[in-house]
Amino acid sequence: MGERNGMVTGVGGAGKWRGGPSLVCEFGPRFDPMIAAYIGNGSKYPPNGILGGAAGRSSEAYKITEEGEKVELPLISDGEEIQPGERIGSYNSGGGGYGDPLERDPEMVRDDVKREVVSTEGARNEYGVVLQTQDGERIVEQQETKRLRERLQTEASE
Repeated sequence: MGERNGMVTGVGGAGKWRGGPSLVCEFGPRFDPMIAAYIGNGSKYPPNGILGGAAGRSSEAYKITEEGEKVELPLISDGEEIQPGERIGSYNSGGGGYGDPLERDPEMVRDDVKREVVSTEGARNEYGVVLQTQDGERIVEQQETKRLRERLQTEASE
């Protein structure tokens, strides 16, 4: 069973100023059982967006059994036993966005996609930014982005 530690794509709240991404961490013992004590928050009330920004991802604690089943754990524990072959994991909450995502600079959205903070689908659906690949590089398709943003603004005002 592998360990996992890194950033999660597409879970920081969309906004003119995007919320911070969530992180995931998974680990477990190799030979002997271990006891993990931990504390977390942001599950019941994830970070809200403000002034048109979207909420960030809520936090989560879990265990992955030897069979690969994901079992939800409480966000606070004074001792969760993890057996060899199992992993304990958590997602921390992503930050809420600030302002209308359709006002985010399309080049910043492109950079977010390049850094895997935002997915290509999120760029289109949440930010109204159309990307295409040209000579191995993602570029903003300016005219399509303008049309898509106008359409999304019209739909939002109806």
